[in-house]
Amino acid sequence: MSRSSSPVVRASAVVVAALLVFLGGSGCSPGEGGGQRTERQVVEAYVEALNARDSAALVALAGQGRRGVEEDARGLIADGGGRSLVVRDVRVLRDFGPDLASAHVVAVDEAGEKFETYVQLARERGTWVLVLGKGEGFPEGGKETASVTRPE
Repeated sequence: MSRSSSPVVRASAVVVAALLVFLGGSGCSPGEGGGQRTERQVVEAYVEALNARDSAALVALAGQGRRGVEEDARGLIADGGGRSLVVRDVRVLRDFGPDLASAHVVAVDEAGEKFETYVQLARERGTWVLVLGKGEGFPEGGKETASVTRPE
């Protein structure tokens, strides 16, 4: 058996190497020029928006195509905004697949009071976003009740 590789294998290796060099130097890593955010970056921006009482910043972190995002953002600001939170710990859990996450955030405010919450995240088009509002097809009044009639 010959130790030299076939022309196809060598050409494939060259293409892969060129692609890695291109991607490595083009700012395609999360959080850089491509506008992609990691879960941790979304959580940090979430806390900054709370501290600044900036509902528009929360809306900017949210995914696209959802109803009630602004209302949810205003509610979050009303509940926990303006406390000068300092993040102590963030634990990201992906229990429902690679594109959904829950971040457990532990922080303290300027008075030393503990602040603890879970932030729901989703990956959309390669970047992590804050889950606010209701998705398409979600009923206006909340969840629908199950039917109690027997199927025919």
